[in-house]
Amino acid sequence: MKKITLTLTLLLGITFSVFAQKYDDEKDFTVEIIDNGNAVRITKYEGNKNVVSIPSKIQNLPVTEIGKETFKDYTILTSITIPNSVTSIEEGAFADCTSLTALNVAVDNNAYTAENGILYTKNKTALVVYPAGKTGAFIIPNNVTSIKKYAFHGSTSLTSVTISKSVSGIGNYAFYDCTNLNSVTFQGLISPHFFSGFDDRWDNEYGLSTIYLSKNGGPGKYKRTAYGEEWKKQ
Repeated sequence: MKKITLTLTLLLGITFSVFAQKYDDEKDFTVEIIDNGNAVRITKYEGNKNVVSIPSKIQNLPVTEIGKETFKDYTILTSITIPNSVTSIEEGAFADCTSLTALNVAVDNNAYTAENGILYTKNKTALVVYPAGKTGAFIIPNNVTSIKKYAFHGSTSLTSVTISKSVSGIGNYAFYDCTNLNSVTFQGLISPHFFSGFDDRWDNEYGLSTIYLSKNGGPGKYKRTAYGEEWKKQ
């Protein structure tokens, strides 16, 4: 009896491993033909899985782009694997995926890479997507010089972020709807153009745009007691 139980366990383990590595059915994706009929852009995921592996080919054409808001609001998605064929990921592709904790990239992809589930350009100088399901604090690595548009969009469990002095640019809406972010530390000089990355409400109506009032404060920690309240230097 023990031997049979062990055999079944091993078989189940092997079966799970094999299926976990398979690409998703291309029918789960809505695509459009691009590049004069030589490639496809994914525009919408129509499947129902929480772990997704994007196929490198659909309709026998290479998948080179993940379009704007392709996975937006797909709240059960926890992990996604990007194939080596993808060379472009448009803004907001994974916005508000509140359960997403890991982005994985094929090692031979020449455009992107991932570290600790976070998506970067291949040379790691630009942070492209921070999974919205990650929790707690995050320190931007020292090699990062730019944070892409919508990079942290909808990261509602992000509580604090440290922006290294190497960062010279933050894209619009990069920290939009990070509703529990209550501490931002700038290690370098604060540039006025950073603040469109925190919120689009330049009239300081609410949200992170209020940190703009402290743009001349220089490096240091800025805190607020609740979302929508004014940021103050500590």
